[in-house]
Amino acid sequence: MSLSRVIKLFLVLAILTLSLLILRCSLLDLDGESTIDPYENISLKEAEQMVIKQVLHDDLDEKIIYELREKMKSGTAILTAAGNGYKVENNSWFFFVDECMDSVYPHSCLYVFVECMGGERLVIDDTVYPDQLLYNLEAYHLICSAQ
Repeated sequence: MSLSRVIKLFLVLAILTLSLLILRCSLLDLDGESTIDPYENISLKEAEQMVIKQVLHDDLDEKIIYELREKMKSGTAILTAAGNGYKVENNSWFFFVDECMDSVYPHSCLYVFVECMGGERLVIDDTVYPDQLLYNLEAYHLICSAQ
């Protein structure tokens, strides 16, 4: 192998290594944790559709669905305004469904967790809103029934 070929090969490998390093850095958040997990396959949009279709069966009358836009990491606890706690066992998307949007609490509501890996759903019936998360949730869906 000639010296010029060795230099070209070295430059190609150096550029490839640098590209991979830049790509790896772009996948890290500020804490140094990866923001992309190749083993988690359920997107937030897919989880939204699961809640609407499989949990609520397209019955959106008088309901507001709130979602946490960032996935909840395994071990995260959700506290309700009544002080009950629900612990997430696996990385999950979280949804809060207010089933009687014009009523004051306590009234029927749902805590829905959709696992990021596989989409398994945990649905918890409750009567109060999530205490520490309510102000971090974004309204996702609001449909009123015609009266």
